[in-house]
Formats: sequence, C-alpha cells, structure tokens
Amino acid sequence: MCEAEHFDVIILGAGAAGIATGIDLLQSSSSTPTFIILESRDRIGGRCYTDQKTLNVPVDLGATWIHHYSPSNPLYKYHHKLHTVQKKRQEVKPLRRHSVSLAFDYDGKPLSESVYRQAHRIAGSLFEILDKYALEQRRKEVPEDKSIEDVIQEAYQSFSLGGQLKRAVDIILSGLEQYEGSNFSRLSAINYDLGDGMGVVCDMELENGFGTFLTQIATVLHQLPIRLNQTVTCIDTTDSHKIQIQISEDKIYTCKYVLVTIPLGCLKRQTIKFVPELPEWKTLAISQMGFGLMNKIVLQFPKNFWGENVTVISHASNVHRGQFRFIITESQANILIIFVTGDFAYKMETLTDEETLITVMQFIRTIFSEHRQRKHLVPDPTHYLISRWCKDPYAYGSYSNFAVNANVKTVEDLARECYSDRVYWAGEHTNFTGSIGCVDSAFESGQREARKLIEKLQSS
Repeated sequence: MCEAEHFDVIILGAGAAGIATGIDLLQSSSSTPTFIILESRDRIGGRCYTDQKTLNVPVDLGATWIHHYSPSNPLYKYHHKLHTVQKKRQEVKPLRRHSVSLAFDYDGKPLSESVYRQAHRIAGSLFEILDKYALEQRRKEVPEDKSIEDVIQEAYQSFSLGGQLKRAVDIILSGLEQYEGSNFSRLSAINYDLGDGMGVVCDMELENGFGTFLTQIATVLHQLPIRLNQTVTCIDTTDSHKIQIQISEDKIYTCKYVLVTIPLGCLKRQTIKFVPELPEWKTLAISQMGFGLMNKIVLQFPKNFWGENVTVISHASNVHRGQFRFIITESQANILIIFVTGDFAYKMETLTDEETLITVMQFIRTIFSEHRQRKHLVPDPTHYLISRWCKDPYAYGSYSNFAVNANVKTVEDLARECYSDRVYWAGEHTNFTGSIGCVDSAFESGQREARKLIEKLQSS
C-alpha cells in the first residue's frame, strides 16, 4: 500500500457545498490550508447535472433554477460574472417576449377559469387550516406534529369535491408536493413552511445549465483541487492525530479535518462507514429529516405541436394527485420537460425506458386530443432523457424537506460537527439559517463550514 497523502482538510463531494468551502479555503487571508476535494462521480456538480450530448441543447436533469435570485444569494455574483463571459461569446439565447400557459384536465379539455378561481379559494382555505394548526402547535411546550395530509383531510373531504373542481383543487395542492418532492402524507404540518416551500421565490434559469454553471465556478473562476472517481467507503477517526479516509482497499488519504457534503439520501443509506459509529443524536437527525424525489422526463420532437409561445403546461389527473402535473417547454428546440415527484416519481423509476415512454406518450396524446391544434398529430419523440435520482448511488433522492417530527433542531444537528470537532458537515440539508433543498442553500452551508474550518486551523 502506498503512503497516504495528508491534507489539512479533505472535502467529500464536489457539489455546491464542497465547491463553496473550497473557494473560501483557497481565498483564506491567512496561509492557505492544504486541502483536496474528493468526488465519487466522474464529473463536478453533484445533483446539478447538465446533459450536453443527447440533445442539441444543454438539458438539466437535476437543479434547473437559481432560487431566491437577488444580490443576497451567494450564486448571484457568479451568475453575473459568467453571464458577462457568455455574452462576450454570444452564447445567450434571446428571451421570449410573449409566453402562454396551458392548463388541461385529465382528458385534454381546458380547465375552466371559473373552476380554477373556485379551486384557489378552496385550496387557500385548506392552507389557512394548516397555518392555524402550525401556529397553535408551535405555541405549545410539547407540540404534536402530524402530516399535512392528516391536518387537512377532514376539511378537504367536507367540501364534497367532484369532477373538474376536485381535480383543479388537487393540481393546486400538488404544487407544494412538487416543490417539496414528497406527498402530504410524509410532510410535517408544523414545519411545512420552514423549507421555503410557500415563500415568494424569484428564479433565474441558466442558459447553459446548472451543472455547467457550477463546473465553470469550480474550474474557470477558481482552479479548485478536485479529484474525480474517488468513492469514499470509510472515515476512521480512531487516531486522535489524523483522520483516515478510505477510498478502496489499497488507497487511503489522511487529514486533520474532514467536511462531509454527501447528500442526505446517502447518509440514510449509510454509504460511508464511520469508525467509531456516528453519535446517536446524529443518526437520529439523519433518520428524521425528510428526503424527497423529483425526476424529469425530457422529450424532443421533430416539430412543435403545443404552440410557439407556450412555456408551461399544467395537467389535472383523475388517477393520482400531481400525476404529470407540470411541464415546461423549450419550444425552439421542440422539447417538453415533464416533472414527476413524490410517490409517483418512485413508481415511474421502476419502469424501463420503453415502458416510461409508452406511459408518457399516452398521457401527452390524451391531453392534446381536444386541443385547438387537434389536426396536428403528436409525433413520436426523436430523443429522450430520463432522470432516476432515487436509483443514483451517489444521491438516492433529490433534496431534503421537513418530514413529520423534523424541525430546525434536526437541521442544526445535521450541521453539527462531531468526533471532537474534527468531522464537519455541509449540504442543503444542513442549512439551518436559511432555506433547505436548493443549490444556494448548499452553497451557503459550505461557506458556513469554511469559516469554522479556517478558524479551527488558525487556532490549532
């Protein structure tokens, strides 16, 4: 076995959190610590992945937008820097001045505007019940958490909803399920709004893809020391002087401090062995926090059959609330991007590519059967992409949320260092001072841990 390379800090994961920490360590005002970023994948970005090859345009199979887009967002300045570079290279696509949203019932008939207005009032009253319950419980010394489903179900059923009105209410309710990546039966009623699911969100879409964006930050704006194809199997803190990071049977790194930024899904699956075992409070937090699933089915067609200015297509289901509820378009490239989430997304992951395409095309041909452009037949797709984040061994899901009995303390414990303050933690699931589940959340958590590590190194 070769002698192990030693570093002051080893960062596990070259996603947003690991990149943010690496940047701040690189720019530390004191002497720059020695560090390395180890990434299991053969690429940078983690759950930000831009496919550049399958279609003739870049397509994000993971994160798509910079949420909370404003000067206070740590990604804002990078977007402006790289946007300027892109403009110089003339890579920015012209913005569409006019856009149209389509809303279909399950059978392809348009959703009535009057029914939609009534549905919004009903959905609003259900969220008021949820808000009231959350407020009452938060005032208690020992609050009782329930699922959102349990809290609103009685009132939901009391409306005696039927037909298109029920489906319209469901499509509104399932918007929150889509944002959180989980069904109401799994989401905390007390803390449902802590993850920023109902807040005002300003989104910025990235012209060349989010994965490309993070890669450019890490390699163009900052030459971070990233090593790919380095799958960590064990973190051994038995030796009080150095931590051993096991990569394979014959490869080991050592360090003073390690920062773990791997997704919560991997922590739940225990993809890394810890020696000694993680403290009980840490494993409890890992098990309590929710981890949702959102996937994309991307279809490219030989022609646009939905309309040049259509940007969003909504769909109400008569089978499963939220089933195929949301589609965004790239009309210039004849692309539909279908979002699937929660229980339905898990079900879709069990299908083969062929089975998925059959299911999706049946759905698309149904909703366009009554459309005003009925004379235009819906062709078969020429290319496709299907994400399966739950089956991804380096993710096992998409992003975190507040499950029943998870709260801010859960996130604080996920972020809390352990093993005599030698093992640190970052990632979107650890961002207890802001939103969770977003790329900027992960980036903020990486900056938070960088400050801790720099202070620790300066004092040691």
